[in-house]
Amino acid sequence: MHITTGHLNRIVRDATGSSLSAYLETALMTEACRLIVFTRLPFAEIGYRLGFSDPSYFSRRFRACMHETPSDYRGRMSG
Repeated sequence: MHITTGHLNRIVRDATGSSLSAYLETALMTEACRLIVFTRLPFAEIGYRLGFSDPSYFSRRFRACMHETPSDYRGRMSG
């Protein structure tokens, strides 16, 4: 893209009000929610598909962002 990370972060912050990392994590967790609800993929596979190399780390990040575990989220959204 030929721009610095600082400049990219400013562009994203101006457009969204969030930092680049927060914006990307929100996008990842939105896709995680979609996969959790609309597929029966194991949570580890969902994490791998989203670029997480450690299923435990994916679960921790999901819980930090969504305030519930992937399992609880699937159960709440399925029932």
